[in-house]
Amino acid sequence: MKLKLIIIILLLTAATILNAQEKNSGPDFFGYVKALHQTDLTAGMGQFSLIHARFGLKGNLNDNVSYRIFTELNRQLNVGVSDSDGDGQLNGSNFSVRSILLDAFMNIKLTDRLNFSLGQYKIPFSTSNLRSPVTMYFVNRPLTTAVTPGLRDIGLTFYYKNKDMLPMDAALGVYNGSGENTNENNKTMNYAVRVTASPIKPLMISANYYGGKIGFTDVSIFGFGLHAKVNNLLLDGEYVLRKTDAAVAFTSTGYFFYTGYVIETDLWIINSITPLVRYENYDPNTDISDNQLTRFTLGLNFGLSDKNFTGVRINYENRDSKNLGFNSNDYLYASFQVLF
Repeated sequence: MKLKLIIIILLLTAATILNAQEKNSGPDFFGYVKALHQTDLTAGMGQFSLIHARFGLKGNLNDNVSYRIFTELNRQLNVGVSDSDGDGQLNGSNFSVRSILLDAFMNIKLTDRLNFSLGQYKIPFSTSNLRSPVTMYFVNRPLTTAVTPGLRDIGLTFYYKNKDMLPMDAALGVYNGSGENTNENNKTMNYAVRVTASPIKPLMISANYYGGKIGFTDVSIFGFGLHAKVNNLLLDGEYVLRKTDAAVAFTSTGYFFYTGYVIETDLWIINSITPLVRYENYDPNTDISDNQLTRFTLGLNFGLSDKNFTGVRINYENRDSKNLGFNSNDYLYASFQVLF
C-alpha cells in the first residue's frame, strides 16, 4: 500500500513538472461526491450512505501523450483482532485496506484515428459499465453487471475511430483478468473486443466480446446494446450472455431496457426534470427454471446545475424472484450527487 501511494505521488509530481516544461496549464482536477438515503420498504428500515467520494486528475504532456489518475476516497479500512487460544488475551490481528486507486494509465496517440492506453482502467465492455456512477440516469447500475466482466483491470487497449461515412469506434485489448489492483493469478491473459457504430445519427449500436479465465474458470461473454437520444427522449437497452465452462457448464443472461424524457425548466433552482422507467432481468443459470430476478424501477431526476448530472435522483425499485437467494424487497432511494 505504501509503495502504491509513493508511486501515485511520484506520478503526480512528474506530471506537474512535465506540464510546466511544456508550458501547459497543468493537470485538470475533477471528481464527484454521491450520497443517498435508502429505505427498505418491505422491512421498514432505512439508512444514509456515502457511496462515492472520488477525486482525480488528467492532462496532456504534449499533443500525443495524455494521462489520468482517479481515486476512490470512500473505501473502507478493515482492522481485526483475534483470541485464537481462548485465554482472553488478544494474540492475533489483521489489517487490510482496499486500494483507493481506480484508474492510472497513459494514452498515446499514434494517428488521428489510432491510439492506445496502458495501465489500469475500465475494460471496454458494455456501454452501461463504461458510464461513471454519476452519469447513469438511475441510482443503481443494472443487473447486467452480474453477467459482465469486472469494471476495471490492468492491461493494454488499442482504440480506433472512424468518422467517415459510417461512424464507428473499435477497441481491442488484453488484460490480466484478475481485476483492479490485483496481480495476475492464473498466468493467462484475457481479451476484450468492442465495436460501436451509428448507422443513423441519434442511434448507436454496440457489440462486445470478452474471453479468458476469471479465477481459474474459462468464460466467454457476449454483449449487445442499442442506445439513442432523440431530442429529449432517452432510449437505452443491453443484453449480455455469459458462458461459464465449469465442471458443469452453464449459461447466465441479463438484460435491461429504459426510457425517459428530459424536461428543461427554470423552476427555482431546478433546470431539468427527467421521469424514467427501467425493466431488468437476470438469470444466473438458464438451465434452472424459476431462477430469475426481475427489477422494475421508476425514477425522477432533478438537475440542479448546468454541470451535467449534478442533482437529485429518486428511484423506486420493485424486485421479484422465486429464487430465495435473491433479495426481493422493495426499495426507495433518494440520492444527491455533485460533480466538479
